[in-house]
Amino acid sequence: YKVHNLVTFVNKHWSASIRMLSDWKYGQDFVAIGGWLLAKNKISSNDCATYFWKEIPRTLHSRIETWLLATTPLRDMTIPFTFDEVSQAADKILQCDHFDTDLVYSDTDNSDSSESDSPSGNDPDTD
Repeated sequence: YKVHNLVTFVNKHWSASIRMLSDWKYGQDFVAIGGWLLAKNKISSNDCATYFWKEIPRTLHSRIETWLLATTPLRDMTIPFTFDEVSQAADKILQCDHFDTDLVYSDTDNSDSSESDSPSGNDPDTD
C-alpha cells in the first residue's frame, strides 16, 4: 500500500452514512490499509489516527467527538483521538439495544396517565 491508497479510502467513506452498529465496519477495512502503512513506518501513529478520524462519515463525526469530549473534557486537542477511543465511542453511540427502545410513546399515553397512576386505575383519594 501507499499513502494515496489510504487517502482514497478516507475520501470515499467520509460522505457515507452510518446509522447502526452493523454499518460500522470501516474500522476493520481501515486497519488493512492504515495498519499496514503504520507497521511499515510509512505513516506515524498520529497520522494513522488522524486519517481514521477523517474517514468517519460527517453525520457521525460530531456525535463521536461530543461523546469523547464529554468523557474527557480536559483532553489535549492537539493529539488525535486513538483508534480504540473512536471505535468504543461509535459502539456506544450506534448500539441499538438502549434500555428504552422497547417503549412506545403516544399522545394517548399522556392523557391516560392520571387514571393509571394507581394500580386499580382509580383515584386513591376517592376509594
